[in-house]
Amino acid sequence: MNPAGRTPRLPALDGLRGLAALVVVLFHAAVIVPSLGRPYGPDPAPGTPWVLAQTPLHVLWSGEEAVYVFFVLSGFVLALPLVNGARPALRTWVVYYPRRLVRLYLPVAASLVLALLAVTLVPRTVHEGASWWLNGHAEPVTAAGLVKDLTLVAGNTWLNSPLWSLRWEVLFSLALPAYVLFARITRRVWWLAAGLLALATAAFAHLDVQALFYLSMFAIGAVAAVHSEALRQRVESWGRVGWITVAVVAVALLEVTYLAPQVHLTKFAGLVAAVGVFLLFLGAGPVVRFGASRPVAWLGKISFSLYLVHVPVLVSIGQVATMLGAPAAAALAVVVGLPLSLLLAAGFHRVCESPSHRLSLRAGRAVGDLYDRFLHRPLVLPETPQLTWADRDMTPPAPRSERPDAQPVAARLATRPLTPPRGVPAVLAQRGPAPQTGPIVPPHPHPQAQHHPAPATSVSSAGEPVTSDTA
Repeated sequence: MNPAGRTPRLPALDGLRGLAALVVVLFHAAVIVPSLGRPYGPDPAPGTPWVLAQTPLHVLWSGEEAVYVFFVLSGFVLALPLVNGARPALRTWVVYYPRRLVRLYLPVAASLVLALLAVTLVPRTVHEGASWWLNGHAEPVTAAGLVKDLTLVAGNTWLNSPLWSLRWEVLFSLALPAYVLFARITRRVWWLAAGLLALATAAFAHLDVQALFYLSMFAIGAVAAVHSEALRQRVESWGRVGWITVAVVAVALLEVTYLAPQVHLTKFAGLVAAVGVFLLFLGAGPVVRFGASRPVAWLGKISFSLYLVHVPVLVSIGQVATMLGAPAAAALAVVVGLPLSLLLAAGFHRVCESPSHRLSLRAGRAVGDLYDRFLHRPLVLPETPQLTWADRDMTPPAPRSERPDAQPVAARLATRPLTPPRGVPAVLAQRGPAPQTGPIVPPHPHPQAQHHPAPATSVSSAGEPVTSDTA
């Protein structure tokens, strides 16, 4: 699921999930037979039917390794829309958590109701000589056990035993931001991340630290999501020879896990086989087309429902068939239990899983709306009120041209006294029209030497001086 929207759909990987769920159903049908279930019991020992256990037919019921495929796929699909592009915002995680938890917990609760109904109809009892797996489901149902099954994080009971893997799904879902951060940080040093994860999973498998071993598988899927396109192209480039080689190696590793159940490191071999199968469904052309075919795609559609409902069906059939012997119980579990589980899973998907999916989407939208309304409102500064003259109880000033003391610009300039520059006689700064009579005398180069020429004088016959003005 994409916390911000829709998870990109990869039909081949959906088909791989459906095939893995079908393998888990066949595994639980097989371990009803005591000799086939012995390697997976409290005291592991090699199984006896070599045809089913020591040949490639074992791939058809490698249930534990199929769960490894679930874990890698969950890490890949959940991280895919978050590890590329911009860093996820806080709102992305606020929407993601209610969606994811509703998506997981509602079908789980409904499957527990179905298991309680099965226990009521067919009580579970311990039968001498029956498989340890079948007798393990005879555990009494208690209120504390129901709370444990409903919460998942503290483990589960035998009421619906496949819920053990949902515990790690829930813990991974809660820690998804850390996985996304790790995948984004190691984007450029993918080889270092791959090496660290390989060493870590091998060490955790050898030391039998289940929590870290299982949670590391999700990290493998998250790192693969960062380089999904490059991985797809690389697998495509292997060609048929490379694809067949990977398939053969995966089958061989699955055989090792069954032939040497006492060695914890063989779990790492099973994980390597699961990763190889995941890569084939990611980029090997014929395998991709097979995974996207209609019957396999339908299996992928109901895979979660099938995983949740098949054990109550198989255990009830096994309880009824124990009086006929182990081979008959296994035969009935496969011949009757498998079709009945598929039919019940289709109805469960329609009645419960699909409505819970739609409800999870609505829950995510509702929480997102609350976040937008109360926690992520944009900062809006209050507007400063624009006061008018009427609000201020004042009279606006009249335009300048309408003021009574207004004068034309030319009149104001004409009446304004001018101060002569320094060094210029005041007489030159006097205003008024220049005299129109007399010649225009150019100014003297030295301003202080300027003067009007004296009129020419002569002496009259009477001996008085006569000027040119009076002549």
